[in-house]
Amino acid sequence: MEKEILLKKLGIADERSITSLITNKELVYRILNEEVICISDAIKTYEISAKKIESLISGGFISTFYNSKNNGSKKFVFKNELISFLPYVYKKSRFTYDCLEFNLKLFNIIGEKMLSVRELEIFNLFMKGNNVDYISDKFNLTNSRVFEINKKAQIRMLNAQIEK
Repeated sequence: MEKEILLKKLGIADERSITSLITNKELVYRILNEEVICISDAIKTYEISAKKIESLISGGFISTFYNSKNNGSKKFVFKNELISFLPYVYKKSRFTYDCLEFNLKLFNIIGEKMLSVRELEIFNLFMKGNNVDYISDKFNLTNSRVFEINKKAQIRMLNAQIEK
């Protein structure tokens, strides 16, 4: 009975994928009594970067487990632990958000004429307060490359306004 519930909660079809997990009774108890989420689903659901989740795990702030020790295993976290740290990841006041939205509209008018689609999207993500880890993951770039693209976009938009 426990195996069936674990398989359903973890979204896993094969019973062999949880054999090593079942040996840890404390972990099984937590999985049965708390909500769990696969890290890849957490990234999509909460728009948090894999690097940020890994830093919370390595800092001991949230617990993690794998469904098996084999290749292709899924990595999970406890949803309540992750959610409790989201406000610290995304600190935005309403006033700050409104100012950013207004400025973003102005910059988009300029940016659409001056920037490539990717440059404009990276610039917009920064303006909306997304962190560099999230942006680098989204575009599969290094953090330094994301900063470089954003800086060049800013300079091109600034130069265009100075020339006018």
